[in-house]
Amino acid sequence: MKGPRKRRSQFLIITGMSGAGKSQALHCLEDLGFFCIDNLPVGMLSKLAELCAESGGRLSRVALGIDIREGIFLNEFFIALDDLEERGGDHRILFLDADDRTLIRRFSESRRRHPLGKRVGEGIHEERRRLREIKAAADQIIDTSALTPGELKDRLSSL
Repeated sequence: MKGPRKRRSQFLIITGMSGAGKSQALHCLEDLGFFCIDNLPVGMLSKLAELCAESGGRLSRVALGIDIREGIFLNEFFIALDDLEERGGDHRILFLDADDRTLIRRFSESRRRHPLGKRVGEGIHEERRRLREIKAAADQIIDTSALTPGELKDRLSSL
């Protein structure tokens, strides 16, 4: 007779353009019962997978906000995801996007600088270039340009 089957942790990786709503998405997912971590370095994914596996099912649904602020983000992102799978974690990638005009408006309203340290328009262009490969690998892409926070929460709850 076999013992109880070990439950694999489910990781939802929230990434995408700065200003597209990753923090808002994490707040919504937390309300939906996910354990949420924002700005986790990709090098820590394997350790997190170990902790989740040892949690006895208490950390079975985890949402991670990972973005361009991670300096070695693109170099290690896919390697870290492969390692996550090997350590017992299934993952999906949710890429949040918005059109340039909306992103520029959101940065202006929040009076924040672009995380790449460039003028907002230049930062958006550079970020799109750097994230192209990750966007192509995403399981789901949500354009938040015209979404209210409530509509974003509805979209996330239907995933």
